Amino acid sequence: MGKVVTLGASTLQPWAERLAQAVAAHVRPDTGLWDPIEQAPSPADHYGQTSATLALYLQGGPEMEQWGWPLRAWLTRCGRHAGHAPFNRLLLLLLRERVIAGVQPVTPALETMLDEALQRCHPSRHYPSNNWTLLAQLCRLVEARPGRPRDHAAARLAALLERWTTASGGFIDYPARPGPRGVATPMAYHHKALLIASIALCYAPTPALATLTQRLYGWVALTWDGGEYAGGLGRSTHSLFGDACLVGSLDLLGLAGAQQTDAPAGQMLRGVLARWERQRRGDGLLGLTPADRASTPGNRPAGWDNYMHLSVYNAWAAAVLAWAGDRRRREGTPEIVEDLQWAGGRTGACQQDLQAGVLCARAGPDLCALISTRGQAQQAFSRDVAELRYAGGQPFHIRHRDRILCPPAVRVEAEALLRNPALAGWVPLFRIGDQLWALADFRSVTVDTPGATVRVRLEDGHAVPVLRAAARTLWRRGLAALDWRWFGGAVGRGEALRRPRSSVLFGRITFWLDPAGPTLRQEVALECRGEVPVHYLNPGGHALVVDNGPSVRRFQQQDPVTGQWTEVLFPASGRSIVQIPLPSTIPGLGCALPPKPLPPGPYAHRLTLGWSD
Repeated sequence: MGKVVTLGASTLQPWAERLAQAVAAHVRPDTGLWDPIEQAPSPADHYGQTSATLALYLQGGPEMEQWGWPLRAWLTRCGRHAGHAPFNRLLLLLLRERVIAGVQPVTPALETMLDEALQRCHPSRHYPSNNWTLLAQLCRLVEARPGRPRDHAAARLAALLERWTTASGGFIDYPARPGPRGVATPMAYHHKALLIASIALCYAPTPALATLTQRLYGWVALTWDGGEYAGGLGRSTHSLFGDACLVGSLDLLGLAGAQQTDAPAGQMLRGVLARWERQRRGDGLLGLTPADRASTPGNRPAGWDNYMHLSVYNAWAAAVLAWAGDRRRREGTPEIVEDLQWAGGRTGACQQDLQAGVLCARAGPDLCALISTRGQAQQAFSRDVAELRYAGGQPFHIRHRDRILCPPAVRVEAEALLRNPALAGWVPLFRIGDQLWALADFRSVTVDTPGATVRVRLEDGHAVPVLRAAARTLWRRGLAALDWRWFGGAVGRGEALRRPRSSVLFGRITFWLDPAGPTLRQEVALECRGEVPVHYLNPGGHALVVDNGPSVRRFQQQDPVTGQWTEVLFPASGRSIVQIPLPSTIPGLGCALPPKPLPPGPYAHRLTLGWSD
């Protein structure tokens, strides 16, 4: 082991205690962890029960008596082969390590139960999401014997991280073999990759892992708005899961202490914790996203992915914070990461990852916009659900001072999107023939700063299908059945990397971000070619945050012959603008003008949004 640096008290210990107490209040002798939204035990195929076990064991005090309840309930219900094996195995390994160290006294019966639990979860070597494969390798590192076996496991983990990290430091969650057809860098799972690297350094503080941790930490500057939010792109966005991974990483890396208060890490941590305070529910648990507060009691909150559960993510957050704090207090921080550098630029600077197609544009000290530029590969390319959270050509988060002006994009049922195209938000949506397409793929990105304004030009854009094509032939239907049964859907997922680019519709999008006001202007320029009918389903489409709408909203359309711009105020000529609530993780509204056909030739419009100070 390398040298360690002993640090002062973390600002996170009260939060770790509070979360553990809230989880303890939902643990029962017979069912273990209880989910108050689902009114049922925490799902047996997840990792809520094992997370609760670790959190309560490390918490000690009155909660100590309860730590065996969720483990016993999990063993009773999970079956011989537990789901979420990498998650459960890591949590159980960390627990066994602390039990062996005698952190809290345990009975022989509980030790036997822990050994049995470890026999239930054996991770595979490969998973559809790279973060799972990475987590499985972390398990092998944690349980490897010191010396050559651990060095080998650490080298393997570093090799995977190297393969799945962009040149700028972004974690690639998909595909397993990154190439020129696109990658997916969902920000919540970037934070998870940072946590995995931070835990790995506790066991193998190698130069390779330290270098990769620095790159991952540097990329966090692309996810943070300078205030309370770190994320916005991809699945699980602004979720408690990703937040907890980020916060736990900062603690393990020695970036959560009082001496970091004025550093970027300290400011980011303070912002996230302030938001958590607003997400706290009446029962002590935290809402899984900022939108949970606006949800209707008894209904699943907006913006949740189908694998999200209130009990699971709260227990995960409690376990991560409890273990990170305990580890740092007992073992210190590896000296090899003592001088981590923040990669964020100066006020007013822009930072981007060209491979990932992510831009953080700061126009002055008060205005920050996170923009998806080129577009990414979808992680779930469905026939009946439109995944818009990876689409290029859209802002997915805008902050001005203490106000959020733009919500993240959404994943929505295709039928709902066809009924209400305004759900597409900023993504231009079209019906070409009988298919749904989006202008969401761009090959050229140019950023410049004329004066105080930031201008982002996205060119060489093509429409791409929103949905995976149905299997129309017999052999295609047979392949789809085999894919589902024998290949775990790998062939279908791979189609996200092979989406055709339209030969009928081309375009470019330009954004101007001006701190005066502030003001956001978007120009969409399209070119329709051929005889196939094209319908523009959401002209002027954009997304706003509920209760933070603009004071100025203008729509201009260009005459294709004269080039003159005609300005029209919303709503236009008696045609009401369509506004519909978005199922986004920050409460939002999707807005657009009614659909209209596009004739062959050029078309262009400008949308200007202005907010008052």
